[in-house]
Amino acid sequence: MIAQDQVDIYIVVASFKAQYVDYITGMKPVPGPDEKVAALTDDDFMTMTEHGPLHMNDPAQMQIFGSFIMWLMQSNVEQRPPSPPPAPTKPPAKAPGGPLSA
Repeated sequence: MIAQDQVDIYIVVASFKAQYVDYITGMKPVPGPDEKVAALTDDDFMTMTEHGPLHMNDPAQMQIFGSFIMWLMQSNVEQRPPSPPPAPTKPPAKAPGGPLSA
């Protein structure tokens, strides 16, 4: 997350484990009557770490911020599933004898 307070920019990075995702989505299987429920520990929840402030009027700090944004974009591109194929540029040929044939 990126937050701004006047001329200051903060970068907040969240980290979590699969147990947290199971907890917030309710996807963890319901235990049977004879099974014990595992207790969540502090390490199973999301942790948010704040970095900053980076001052918008300081070129060196904006260079750091820009590098971070470029890294973030690059890492998201690498993790994204493959894009669908591009749309055809030429429409397919009409079938002869259809109701719209001339």
